[in-house]
Amino acid sequence: MNQRRHEPSNFYVWLLKQTDKNSPIGDLARDAKIDTLFPRAGSSIEPFKKYLMQKSVDSLVIQTLEDAWLKYSESNTSEITGLTRP
Repeated sequence: MNQRRHEPSNFYVWLLKQTDKNSPIGDLARDAKIDTLFPRAGSSIEPFKKYLMQKSVDSLVIQTLEDAWLKYSESNTSEITGLTRP
C-alpha cells in the first residue's frame, strides 16, 4: 500500500502553520485544524475548494482559500497546479 496517500499535502501542512496568524487565513487554518473532515491531501486547490463549497460556506471563505493557495504556491519552489495569478 502506498503510504504517501495518507500523508497530509504540503498545502495542508502549510495551512496549519498559519494558525497563529490574526487574519482570515489564520481563521481558515484554525477551522481546518479542528475539522476532521477537511481534506488532508490534494495537489491542486480543487479538493479543498470542493469541500468548502459542499459545506455552503460564504464566498469570503472561498476567497480566503484562494488567497491562501496563492501565498502557499508563491512560497513553494516546486511546481503546483491549480490557481495562478493572471
